[in-house]
Amino acid sequence: MTTENERWDEFIENLEGEKGCNFTGEEANIKWSCNSDKSRPLTRKILEEMGNIDIEKTMKYFDEHGGYCDCEILFNVDR
Repeated sequence: MTTENERWDEFIENLEGEKGCNFTGEEANIKWSCNSDKSRPLTRKILEEMGNIDIEKTMKYFDEHGGYCDCEILFNVDR
């Protein structure tokens, strides 16, 4: 899974939403769930549910692009 994958937007929607980091609130007071866990448990769960994705290769891609935890994928990797 890279930013060029045809299912990238689906992945990002899930990672931003209730299944993932669950971003809520207004622009000045945004809250989200991320415990800075380098294993990226929310990301792994979403990718497993999406099916047919090389998760380890995806995690390497995220590492190479600054996505060291679940929320950093959204902040650093997403286009």
